[in-house]
Amino acid sequence: FYYFEYNGRLEDSRIEYYQMLDKRHLLPELTLRSIEYQMLLSLRMIVGGLGDMDGYTKNFNHKYETNVPHEYIRNLDLKKIVKYAYENKFKYAFVFDIYYRGLVTLLEPGNDDNFYRLRELYEKHFESFSMRDKRNIAIWILNYCEYRSLAEPEKYYSIIFELNEFRLKKGLAYYPKGQIPKLLFLRIINVALLLGKNKWARKFLRDYSSKLHPELIAPVNAMANAFIFFDEGSYDAVLEQLKDFELFDTRDKLSARALIAKTYFELNENELLLSYIDSSRHYLKSKKVSERFRVPFVYFLNSLQKLLNLRENPDNFDINRLFAEMRSSGGTVERNWLMTKLKMLGAEEKPT
Repeated sequence: FYYFEYNGRLEDSRIEYYQMLDKRHLLPELTLRSIEYQMLLSLRMIVGGLGDMDGYTKNFNHKYETNVPHEYIRNLDLKKIVKYAYENKFKYAFVFDIYYRGLVTLLEPGNDDNFYRLRELYEKHFESFSMRDKRNIAIWILNYCEYRSLAEPEKYYSIIFELNEFRLKKGLAYYPKGQIPKLLFLRIINVALLLGKNKWARKFLRDYSSKLHPELIAPVNAMANAFIFFDEGSYDAVLEQLKDFELFDTRDKLSARALIAKTYFELNENELLLSYIDSSRHYLKSKKVSERFRVPFVYFLNSLQKLLNLRENPDNFDINRLFAEMRSSGGTVERNWLMTKLKMLGAEEKPT
């Protein structure tokens, strides 16, 4: 990012300098290099910007009435340009290729070939990038895996787990410097637990909790321990961890509520669960929770209540219907857990 910006400025300064000296025979190559740096910088900015816009669409349901950057990139034949760069031994052909693959993972999210090529290039040329771009390209790869995990969870969670280990090893998980963000910390633990790596999750919690912001260590430890205890089936311990949990934001509060609701379900505390579902609905109304968090959480509460009713009064048709809804529900809160519980009630895994 900064490399291309600064080098572009440097070439422009050289152009001005040699113009003053009237050495115009040097200008053609300097002009070419200046444009090359500007082109790569522009492409890098567009990849990052479109990635952010894609996140706003997925996470905030934002709809863009017009999207000129998207149309601009979609109508460029970047594949041919990348091929030309390699054939002519352009010094930064691999950078062009990485940016191109990053774009295609956004424009064609079902095309795994581009994803694997992006990952291959990233690993091969890792040391060529600044820490900022190392971190950002890893996030492009992770975002693709998160999207594809809806269809193939085990496969893509395994890749996410590998990348999380890689980020920890290379220092890419620390931002600001020296600290792991709260959401990333808990996500690392949850991915490990989804893959059955309980011991790894416990070791991570023990070894890396000191990398959290000092004010977050106690509450994040409580939340992380609650996740681990739930995975182990120690449901009373889950409630004990969350009893005095100091909550910081809406995401934390809803995450804790979902975990407590699941715990009541596992303990067969039906009356407590129904009361908790009702109080959670009132909480959503009274606190004016944003639509981004409210809609999927309401869907979770409704699905959990249906699941409870089906456990008490099994009906194969309704079980399979709810399971089919879950499969197509995308970013539903606790989707994997709900589907597992429906399978335990006899839901059939039918091909999509």
